[in-house]
Amino acid sequence: VKENEQLDIPRIPLFITVPIDFNAMKITFSILVQYPWLRQIQLYHSKIGDDGAMVIADYLHEYKPPSAKNPFGIEVLELPQCDIGPKGALLLGRMLAQNETIKLLNLDFNPLGDEGAANLGEGLKWNSTLEKLTLKYCNIGALGGECAGKFIVRSSAVRDLSLRGNPLGPTGVAHVGEALAKNAYLIQLDLADTGFGVDLEAIEALRDGIESNDSLEVIDINLNSLVPAGMQLLLELVRAKPKITRFDVYERIGEQAF
Repeated sequence: VKENEQLDIPRIPLFITVPIDFNAMKITFSILVQYPWLRQIQLYHSKIGDDGAMVIADYLHEYKPPSAKNPFGIEVLELPQCDIGPKGALLLGRMLAQNETIKLLNLDFNPLGDEGAANLGEGLKWNSTLEKLTLKYCNIGALGGECAGKFIVRSSAVRDLSLRGNPLGPTGVAHVGEALAKNAYLIQLDLADTGFGVDLEAIEALRDGIESNDSLEVIDINLNSLVPAGMQLLLELVRAKPKITRFDVYERIGEQAF
């Protein structure tokens, strides 16, 4: 069912911006499982932790609204700054492995770390419907970057991925770059503030991946200081890839290159 075919179906969100404890989570979602029109879950700064993530994962497994009232299900899941760690990421990843409705997942500012990135990726590699994934400032390092490359970039159908603000470093970004060569879905990639720009080999790996990729249109590597040779490589790449309509770089790279 396309959205514009049933214009009378409301897009009603659950929107909470205050901390919510485990008992309140259980009560809230036990009620919502019977509510047929919910399409968005947005808990901002709610500090639900891994136990709260478990409640949401269980709810999403169970939530099956009548198609006449809501043929779309839950399409948006936003849980930024909710104290979700590796265990919560594991539960959400297992849910995503079976979920066919969620199109946007936002886990920004959660302490996922490398283990959480791996746990989430293990589920996402089986998911074909998630379109946008944002994991900004989740303390994902080089190992997590490898997992993001292997499971999310290479194996999922995500079209818009943000890893902004994670300490991926040269090794993590190189793994993402290598995975880009085997990706056919990604349109937007955000690697801003990931700490790789001083390493020419990492820039070369990213360049090679982008060069071999035919789907990317928007790339953001802002807040990464680039060595001059690396900047030159990327300039040549952009000239050779007309499909890339936007390529954001750090404003301090030098006036001529900018």
